[in-house]
Amino acid sequence: MPDKQLPAAPEQHPQHPPAVASVAPSDASKRASDDTADQPKQQPLQARVYQLELLELAKQRNVIAFLDTGSGKTFISVLLVRHCVSLVKQNPEDTRVAVFLAPKVALVMQQSEVLRVHTPYRVGSYVGEMGVDHWECQRWRKEWAIQDVLVMTPQILLNLLQHGIVKMSQVHLLIFDECHHAHKGHPVSGETLSGHAVILDYNRIMQQFYHTGAGSGPRPHIFGMTASPANIRPNQGQSHMEANIRALEANLNAKVSMP
Repeated sequence: MPDKQLPAAPEQHPQHPPAVASVAPSDASKRASDDTADQPKQQPLQARVYQLELLELAKQRNVIAFLDTGSGKTFISVLLVRHCVSLVKQNPEDTRVAVFLAPKVALVMQQSEVLRVHTPYRVGSYVGEMGVDHWECQRWRKEWAIQDVLVMTPQILLNLLQHGIVKMSQVHLLIFDECHHAHKGHPVSGETLSGHAVILDYNRIMQQFYHTGAGSGPRPHIFGMTASPANIRPNQGQSHMEANIRALEANLNAKVSMP
């Protein structure tokens, strides 16, 4: 069950003071190499108290952040990426990457740009219209080697895992945007990305390559984001909401948390 009772997420957060906390650029940003010189300059971040609280929780365990649209879920994910990637970079032998999954092409491009602006790290974005389905293993392995964060649609990651091009153990942080798509009963078919009908495969990624322990090595840290963790229809009641939340938590091996 979620950490707290889960009524509809509030539009505002009156229980939290309006004060903000500055998050200074990381030491890694000061040491950024020439490889990132052509990326947008890292911008200072202003975090609200409830965002910092969820961030600290997400550092400790797998979390599904339940916040209303516009309440700063992506902001928390940016801070978590900065934290996790900085830890990995402390060990030169650790070559794992962070992977950010978004179910729509527009979200892939949007979230990758946010990460480029607000982190000092190398961020790659990948969608079907780039022809990635035809990339050879060597091209993907190069991307895995040169990028710190890879933002893509879930179908792309699923294809890479199913063909053995990459392993789940090569990912240290796995972020699911709009993670309510990981309910039991998904994937959802029929949504169009760049003119192609696709399946949102959050469920299959977790079931086939996370829960089964496929391959060797550690499993990635999980962070999910959603404004509707229960994902229920208007005619469904409390029991459906609780069942859907339990299924979501089980599928992502995470707990729903809200301010």
